Amino acid sequence: MNDRLFAMSQTVFVASAFLAIGCSDKRRPEAQPQRDAIKRIDPAVPREDFAKAIATYRGAVSANPKDPQANRQLGSAFLQLGDLTQAYHFLLTAQAREPRNPDIAFDLGTFYLIRSNPDLAREKASEALNRDSANVGGLVLSGATALTADEVASARKRLEAASPHFGADALPRLALGNLYLRSGDTERADREFQEAVASEPQSAAAHSILQASYATRGNTASASQESKAFNDLVAGDSLARAKVAIVYLLLDRREDAKRVLREGLEERSTGSSSSRMLAELALADANAEEAAKALRQGSPADSSDVDALVLQGRYHLLLGETAEAIRTLRAAVRAGQNLAPVHFEVALADIQQANATESKPARDTILSDAVRQLETASRLVSGYPDAVFQLAALKTQLGVASDAISSLDRYARANPQSIKAKLVLGATLFGSGRTAEAAESFQDALKSWPDNAEAHYWLGSVLFHDGKVDEARKELEMAVRLSRPDYVEPITQLVLFHLARGHADSAFAVLTKQIDRAPQSARLANLLGLVNTARNDQAGAEAAFLRAIRLDPRLVDAHARLADLYRATGKLDQAASHAEQALRLNPRNVNALMASGAVHQERGDAASAHQEYVRALAIDPRNLGAANNLAVLLSDERAGLDSAFRFANLAHEIAPNDPHVSDTLGWILFRRGAVSEAAPYLRFSAAQLPDSPSIQYHLGMMAERMGDTTTARRALGKAVASSGSFAGKDEARRALAQLK
Repeated sequence: MNDRLFAMSQTVFVASAFLAIGCSDKRRPEAQPQRDAIKRIDPAVPREDFAKAIATYRGAVSANPKDPQANRQLGSAFLQLGDLTQAYHFLLTAQAREPRNPDIAFDLGTFYLIRSNPDLAREKASEALNRDSANVGGLVLSGATALTADEVASARKRLEAASPHFGADALPRLALGNLYLRSGDTERADREFQEAVASEPQSAAAHSILQASYATRGNTASASQESKAFNDLVAGDSLARAKVAIVYLLLDRREDAKRVLREGLEERSTGSSSSRMLAELALADANAEEAAKALRQGSPADSSDVDALVLQGRYHLLLGETAEAIRTLRAAVRAGQNLAPVHFEVALADIQQANATESKPARDTILSDAVRQLETASRLVSGYPDAVFQLAALKTQLGVASDAISSLDRYARANPQSIKAKLVLGATLFGSGRTAEAAESFQDALKSWPDNAEAHYWLGSVLFHDGKVDEARKELEMAVRLSRPDYVEPITQLVLFHLARGHADSAFAVLTKQIDRAPQSARLANLLGLVNTARNDQAGAEAAFLRAIRLDPRLVDAHARLADLYRATGKLDQAASHAEQALRLNPRNVNALMASGAVHQERGDAASAHQEYVRALAIDPRNLGAANNLAVLLSDERAGLDSAFRFANLAHEIAPNDPHVSDTLGWILFRRGAVSEAAPYLRFSAAQLPDSPSIQYHLGMMAERMGDTTTARRALGKAVASSGSFAGKDEARRALAQLK
């Protein structure tokens, strides 16, 4: 990484720090020695003794906890070291005091790129450029977060215009060269990479990128020369590799960043920076295997190492080891109780634990602690975005959406450049049924960022909810076109849109294109299984679900869907195995409970099936499948007909046009003796599903009771003639024989 990566405006900083000293020292004379130390050491931070620098900055922050410059420098140092928990806290603190400082925005944008959150990184680029349209850090971030060809071209032109101000920094030249590369202009890309090396010969990142460029063009001699220069600069130096990785992230070359860090693990570089950075990238990408390797190589998580403890805790959360995660993260709180991100991570662990807790009182207690942790994080750092958004989601879950909307609205007004705030506010409004206001919030986001995939996705969802089908489809298609391959929500919604309209082949076509863009996505493989199920391609569905599980063994929905598939094809032992695995992964997952209940029902274990459906309804009181299945289950018992009617009525209220649901309600009414009330439901179902033998049986029995022998003979005849078996087939034969 270039030696001045986090100090692009270093001269400006030293001057402003000197001015700030004058104001601060009049109030706090004891701060003077620390301030002078900062002024002297700032230019040397990336090259010299990090431990000494951090000790100096800590002293300054202790003397004046709200000093934006000391907090920014401390956060920047931790960022380079790979200690992201502490980095984020001090950078957020600095931003709260100086929200318009472009250098702070640059450092936070870099943090968001590491955490695989390019949208927030893009916001930071906008903040830096709104302050100074030629700010080099903002321009670099803008290039790193450019998605479309037009955005790449725009970012390239703005960097070209700023090139006279690059000075000796390699980073902006590397960023410009990378944008030429993305535009297909390899010749100009090479020239910029060569200029980067010439301007800053000690930049290991510049040598690495130029080496890759030479290798691609087959210039092995030059590639070998650059490779040697790179290896000489980073040999055995974990911190140097971490810096190179950050440069690659600032060029939107995440795989190259991970490659450089992996090579550091293989050579066992001294220090923990590269291993921690690799662990951060792996956890952000949900790659548990790589995270484990990186964590094993790094320093052990002792009781005072906050960042190591947080990394371990996040790793346990990724594995679903919630209890161990909470234990580790609470140790991190003891080591860094004044660090806002630690409390945020504890809240996430609490939420995961609550979601796996069946007892409502226990769950509410856990969620109350999560609320306290998020409120503590927000108190420690004013305007902590992650805490604001997560607290809003939690309050919505707890039934106080109005509070969530009020806090989000305040945050959005205080941060008008925050696209994320507008999106989260819109999603919360949408979830509360306030669709017009939600659409307005999403449209407001699109005014600021017309190519924002998430805004198009949410707007499409609102339009679809409001019955504006064609407009919704256009928004969803736009979202898919603009989205990164790993953002699966738009393609999921578009696929479900096609399936709801009975266009399974169209769903298959758009999905397979997206899978070509992201072949390692477990969620897309799982979605392919759903599409193949709708296409009656059972072999394809099974292969897709199994692939999803191979890619992510903890994907609960894939296990639940596979259990349903095996149950439908009579492979009950395999179905039970996957249903059990899904419930082990998440005992409160409704799809897993439904799959388990259906397997029990198929095996004739009505009591266990009843238990699973009741648990599903306790979690999701308006779950259609659970309500309908309970109604069917209870309708087999005369004593249970009243309860069966209650659940059937609920199911019909949820889905009045579903023929299966109408059949269930109609049959229960028939069995209760309300034949005339049952008639319209059973006629509707039979008209919608004329080839269903069980529905024809129900229609025939109703018609026979009402004296409509013609309809009864026809319906019962179809039911009896079917090759499949169904409950009541013998009764249908007897009734048909009597009619003849």
